[in-house]
Amino acid sequence: MTLIFWKSGKNLGDFLKELKGIDSTRGCLSITQRFIDASVSLNAEPFEELCKAMKTYCIPLLKLDNDVTAYFDRSSTRALSTEQRRARIEHICAALGSNVSLCKFSMPLMRFEFKLAGILLRSLRQVDKLELREDGFPTNSDLARLRDLLERHPLISEVELAIRTRNYRTVLPVLSTFPLLSKIKFHHIYNDMPRVAVAPEDGQAVGELIAGKRTLRDVSFNYLIFGDGASCHFVCDGLRNSRISSMEMNFCEINDQMLATALTNLPLRTINVDNMGVLYLWSTTLSESQARYDVEMVRVTRVPMDERFVNIILQLTHCPNLKKLVLETRQYSDGIDIALAECVDRCPKLATIYIGFPNTLPGFPNMFSCPLPALFKSIMSNYTIQVNFGASHQPQNGTVADSIELLQMVSSLNQAGRIYLAEDPNNQRKGFAVLGEVKDNLNSLFFHLRENPLLCRRGSALEAITGQKRQAAAAAVDERPATRARST
Repeated sequence: MTLIFWKSGKNLGDFLKELKGIDSTRGCLSITQRFIDASVSLNAEPFEELCKAMKTYCIPLLKLDNDVTAYFDRSSTRALSTEQRRARIEHICAALGSNVSLCKFSMPLMRFEFKLAGILLRSLRQVDKLELREDGFPTNSDLARLRDLLERHPLISEVELAIRTRNYRTVLPVLSTFPLLSKIKFHHIYNDMPRVAVAPEDGQAVGELIAGKRTLRDVSFNYLIFGDGASCHFVCDGLRNSRISSMEMNFCEINDQMLATALTNLPLRTINVDNMGVLYLWSTTLSESQARYDVEMVRVTRVPMDERFVNIILQLTHCPNLKKLVLETRQYSDGIDIALAECVDRCPKLATIYIGFPNTLPGFPNMFSCPLPALFKSIMSNYTIQVNFGASHQPQNGTVADSIELLQMVSSLNQAGRIYLAEDPNNQRKGFAVLGEVKDNLNSLFFHLRENPLLCRRGSALEAITGQKRQAAAAAVDERPATRARST
C-alpha cells in the first residue's frame, strides 16, 4: 500500500498527482499534523484546488494519525487566527466527507482526537470500513461521544478494533446495531502495554455480538487472553450460535477443547487458527461419513512439526472442496510427502499449496529436510495445482533441492496453461503459448519440451504461427461490416 502524505515545502501539484493515482495504487491518504499545517497555510485559490481534489478522487483508506490534534488549537501560521484555522480544517473535513468513494477510516482514540476526528466523522457521508486504535486513555465521556459518532454511520460493514478489552462492553453494543456488519477484527492495543485477560463482562459483550449479529461472517482474534474461565465460555458459546464462515485466531490463549467444539458444527469456509490443539481436535471430527463440503481454506502451523501436523493434513482429505492449504513450521520431516499427495489426489478443487516458514530467529534456519517424490507424482497428473515455497527455506541436501525445483517447475507450467495437455494435447498453438510464458526459466522450458516432444518437431512452430494468423484474419473478416451490394 502506498502512503500518500503532504507537508510544508512539498509541491502542491506533485501531491495532487499522487492523490489522483491513489486508487490505482490502493493507497492511503494520511492526515498528519504536517498535512494540516501545510493545507491551512495555502492561499485561497490553491486551498480550493486541494479541497476540490479531495472531493473528486477515490480514497481507499483515510488514516488519521495520532499527532494530528496536538496542534489543533495552536496556529502555526501567524497570518491565520485560531478561528480561521478551525474553519479551514472543517472545510477540509467537509471536502473529504463528500467523497462517496471513501472506503475505510482509520481513527485513533487519543485523549482525545475527537476535536478533529469528530468533525471528520460527522462530515463523512458514508464509511464502509472503520478502524479504531486506542493509544491513550479515553474517559467514559469520550466513549459516550464515540457511541454518538458511530450511530451516525450505521452502514459500516467492517470494523477493526485495537482498543482496551475493558472498553468492549461500551463499544460493541453500538456495533451490534449496524445492519450490514459482516467482518470484525479484535486486536491487542498497538503499544507496549502487557496483555491482560479479557474480563467476563467484556467476553460476554464479544459473545453476544458474534451470536446476535446474523450478518457477521468473518471474525478474527489476535493476541488476546480468554483463558478457560467465564470469558472463554461466553466467546465459545457465541461462536457456537453464530453464522460465521471465516475464523482467524493468532497468538491467543483459550481452552482448546471448548473452541474446537464450538467450531465443529459451523459452516466454516476458512480456518486460519495457529493453535495446533484446536485444529487437531477439530480435524478428528472429519470422516468419510461426515465430509465437510464447506471448507475451502485451512492453515496449519506448528513449531516444531509433530505427528498431529501430518494427521491434520490427512484428515483434510475429507474436505472435497478444499481450495487452498497453507502450512507453516520451522522444520518439515518425513510423513508430509504422503499426506500432501493424498490431499492432491482426493481434493479435486485444491489449487494452491503454500509451504511456508515462521520468522527465522538467529541460529535457527528454516530447514527443509524431506524430498517430495509422492507429491511430485500426484502433481504431474494434476494440471492446475500450484505449490509455492516460502522465500526463506533452506534445502538440507541436493536431493531435497532437486525435489523442490521440480515442484516449482511444474507449478509454473500449470500457471502458464499446462492443462491443455489433458484437454487437447495436439494443440501446438497452446503448447507454444506455455513455452512463451516460461521462456525466462530454461529449466521449465526444457521440462515442458520433454513432456510434449511434438513441440520439437520441425515446422511445428511455423504451423502454430500460421494457425494464429489464420484465426486472426478470420476474426477480422467476421467483424468487418457487410458491404451493401451495388445495384446493377
